[in-house]
Amino acid sequence: MWQIEIDPQYPVYQNIAKHIEKLILNEVLKPRDPLPSVRALSRTLGVNKDTVVNAYEQLSNRGTIYKIPGKGTFVREFSDIGAIEAYPSKAATYPYDFTRSVISTDYFPVAAFKDSFERVLERDRGNAFTTEDSLGHLPLRQVILTHLEAMGVEASLSSVMIISGAQQGIDIVSRNLLTPKDHVFIENPTYQGASSYFKAMGVRLTGIGYRDQDLDLERLETELKWYRPRLMYTMPNFQNPTGFSYSETTKQRLAALAEEYAFYIIEDDYTNEINYGNPVVPLKAYDTHQRVIYIKSFSKILIPGFRVSFIVMPPNLTRDLESIKAMTDLTTSGILQRALADFMAGEGYPSHIIKIHALFAKRMDKAYEFLTGYLPGGIEVIKPRGGISFWIRVPKGISASKLLSEAQKEGVTFSLGSDFYLQGTPGKAGWIRLSFGGIEEELIEEGIRLLGRSMLKCIYEDKNKILID
Repeated sequence: MWQIEIDPQYPVYQNIAKHIEKLILNEVLKPRDPLPSVRALSRTLGVNKDTVVNAYEQLSNRGTIYKIPGKGTFVREFSDIGAIEAYPSKAATYPYDFTRSVISTDYFPVAAFKDSFERVLERDRGNAFTTEDSLGHLPLRQVILTHLEAMGVEASLSSVMIISGAQQGIDIVSRNLLTPKDHVFIENPTYQGASSYFKAMGVRLTGIGYRDQDLDLERLETELKWYRPRLMYTMPNFQNPTGFSYSETTKQRLAALAEEYAFYIIEDDYTNEINYGNPVVPLKAYDTHQRVIYIKSFSKILIPGFRVSFIVMPPNLTRDLESIKAMTDLTTSGILQRALADFMAGEGYPSHIIKIHALFAKRMDKAYEFLTGYLPGGIEVIKPRGGISFWIRVPKGISASKLLSEAQKEGVTFSLGSDFYLQGTPGKAGWIRLSFGGIEEELIEEGIRLLGRSMLKCIYEDKNKILID
């Protein structure tokens, strides 16, 4: 009942609220049914209590649930249960939406991709809709191999498999390598979809933090001596949510440690193409011992609903991973694979990458200018070297959860940093993530100005509280 599938486009609290609404619509939860307490649900889901509070507040504001002081929180009665679906969407409620860490659909190369579809249909006719090889469409794997070689990654056609999204890649690898109670290392903070998945598997998680915007290798090596992880999940370049990247020295050392301590690494290539400096090299490029499993999704650079990704597998895992993929969904959409192969082999793909790179470099610079201009003193804004988000530390003494509540009154929403941390991590409440990928460019300045006003309000309220106390 409480196993929630996390959609990374939205904050965790909104995923929880959406899940509860589904339970109500499906009549799993009925009118007047009690909801778990904030403490109980936060423990069940492995999230911060503030996250559950925000989910309940959103549902309460919509009229979906109600609270009776001293008794608990309950599902409200509806004359028409479908009325829940008629409530204003998040986008309508918060016009300045900085939660979506995806590229707006406005930038999808519609014309070029349409041409690719038409060429495929003209060339392949009905064959375009046939089932593909379990590894995926051969021409697509060939063009992917060319792109991998350009990044310094050695691979073979038999090691590249097409999958339906990065999350499926994590699932396939985990099913093959992990059993409940195995140890898994993850970055802390990290992508919620991965941490939630591992928690649901029942594995033991150890978070490895950052030092000077790089992986804390000293902490990692200490933990490796105490625990023997089966797997480590990483985003070495432009990590979500921080935007940090490992140094080349760190990548080399991590690849060596994986061999020394006999664990595998999932490298989730999040937004490698969107960089604002020199090109970065994947961790997989340093994988001389076949310990790194590289996963790349096209949804971040093309369109969120584009569920075509690929995985580069170590030779000794290829057969098992292919079998698990076949049991999961047999094959990823054949016509999408063929169209993507055509698109990537021509001028459409490199042209699109150049376009979005220039677009978001400009957008990032503008957003940084507004953040440093409109936000009050005491804020730490980390300028990203790539990706589409800012990682921001709010002033000491200000609750990020309180700030979110105030900002939403102004029509601004963002992601709480605490949503990305493992439960019990000290200092996690002081961070927020501000993503500029899914918001209209002309709304960024006003949204940041209103955020600055909300911060000032929180600061003044905090000072007045101290004076009163």
